[in-house]
Amino acid sequence: MKYTVSKLIKLYESNYERLSIIMPSLDMTETDVDLRVQGITGLVVRVLEHCKYTTIVKLSIVYDHNTRFGTSIAMTVRIYYDAQVAEVMSYQGCGRLKSRYHYPNEAMFMPREKLQVNQFLEECLEHCLLVSDEQSCLTLLSAS
Repeated sequence: MKYTVSKLIKLYESNYERLSIIMPSLDMTETDVDLRVQGITGLVVRVLEHCKYTTIVKLSIVYDHNTRFGTSIAMTVRIYYDAQVAEVMSYQGCGRLKSRYHYPNEAMFMPREKLQVNQFLEECLEHCLLVSDEQSCLTLLSAS
């Protein structure tokens, strides 16, 4: 796939749309709460920062130890309400991702690592929509 900025923006828009379906009231959620999406086992949303035009959340997908995935997935996503886009800021503890890396590099990131991580978010959200038995609403798990 040839990389273009317009394709990346479309991907961000797609991720925003999927997040809006899964978590329709996220823009009204306060910070420092853990949320569980009903009908989607293992998905936990932690609101890290909530502002007028953006929200930063940590998405964690915890798999049962009997699954073939074997590990949990954690990514930090910034949601922009005015632009209606969602972008992965960090993934599995790797901080801010560059749009392009020279390869090989010290961290062994792929040249289009940021694109791939955002595509992975899209696939995870699509999976959540497929396994969800409801159009989802957020449930408070705990407040800090």
